[in-house]
Amino acid sequence: MKYQKIFYAVSFLLLCILGNSIYLDAKCDNIIESSVSEFQNMTNCNSVNIVVYDDGKVSYYGNDKEEGLYQIGSMTKAFTGLGIMKLVREGKIVPENEVSVYLPGFEAYYKGEKVDILVDELLSQTSGFTNSERNYPSAKEKMTLSEWVEQISGSELQARPGEQYSYSNVNYNLLGSIIEQVSGISFKEYMKQEILTP
Repeated sequence: MKYQKIFYAVSFLLLCILGNSIYLDAKCDNIIESSVSEFQNMTNCNSVNIVVYDDGKVSYYGNDKEEGLYQIGSMTKAFTGLGIMKLVREGKIVPENEVSVYLPGFEAYYKGEKVDILVDELLSQTSGFTNSERNYPSAKEKMTLSEWVEQISGSELQARPGEQYSYSNVNYNLLGSIIEQVSGISFKEYMKQEILTP
């Protein structure tokens, strides 16, 4: 049921994004409002918010009377990427460097052969890691990023680094650990100080 709700949410979001190209008049507002109601009835999701931009201006914002918390999920990857690029601009990270430059002792293997993964390959999701929990388990509760990196180090990759795109949380977790190592503060604190507050 959880995945079905996520499917409906993503489908609904895509429909709303397509609405960007439509001139939004009162009739269109009614269509969106009825779509929101239909989505809520199908999913039992009471809190749905929609923003549609028309020439850079908000032309519709739906269901804003409900208060709700949303999981930010993979949108954090944009913040992590921004943090990395900030450190690149400051000369503290070189995208063409191997991950092991910033995470000493980190290793990865492809077909039993030790290979280097570049920071740039983590950013572009071409490291060889996949999103397989079986092959690359997520951090356990209360595990630090450094502890998780130790757990994932030495893993067998599913593709040679730089050769194949494969979306993976592993890439951005490693980037988060690089941010910690380079900045000298926790990922959370770095995001707060350098990205979110500014």
